[in-house]
Formats: sequence, C-alpha cells, structure tokens
Amino acid sequence: MDEGNAVDKPKIKEDEPIFPAINVYENEGYFTVQVAIPGYSAAEVKVEVKEQYLIVEGEPASASTENYLQQEFEVAGFKRVVKLEGVVDRNNITATYSNGMLTIRIPKKG
Repeated sequence: MDEGNAVDKPKIKEDEPIFPAINVYENEGYFTVQVAIPGYSAAEVKVEVKEQYLIVEGEPASASTENYLQQEFEVAGFKRVVKLEGVVDRNNITATYSNGMLTIRIPKKG
C-alpha cells in the first residue's frame, strides 16, 4: 500500500473495474467516504467499522431479470474495505444515501 493513500486497493485484473467506485478524503476532524452505488436501497447496504477499517457491503434483494441490449453496470454484491489512519469515534459516524451516492462521515478521536 502507498503510505500516502488511505485506501487499500483490492487485487483485480487490469481490465476489471473496481466496484463500487469510492472517494476518500480527510480533514483535521474527520474522514469522508463516498461510495457510488446506484440501484441499491439503503436497506441493502451495511456499513461498519472494525479496528481501523471501514467496511461497506451490499447485497441486492434480487437479481435483475432484464433482457439488456447493452449493460455497462450491474447491481451485484460487493464489499469494499477502507483503512482509516488514526483513531476514530465509532459512536458518531453518520451516513446518508441520496441519488445512488452513499456518503459516510467518520469523526476522528482526540
């Protein structure tokens, strides 16, 4: 892992997309993680912090039965893990989900 990067990148093939796409940024008081997950309901997504890791998992309630002529994204199960540097305040994490974007705000402790 690149020491300057807060995200542990999954091992994937060169031509395989990373799913879902995420943005991670931080300031003095908190981390913010954005997860692009169009097609999911909030009930289909689980967010938790274990030690120094944010874990975001999703499982769609049902698979699509559409007969696609072209399909560039799919709603499928996923798991992303983000390493958070430093100690975080697990009791005050907030998450919002709007227009396919999950935004998680994780306060730093101390």
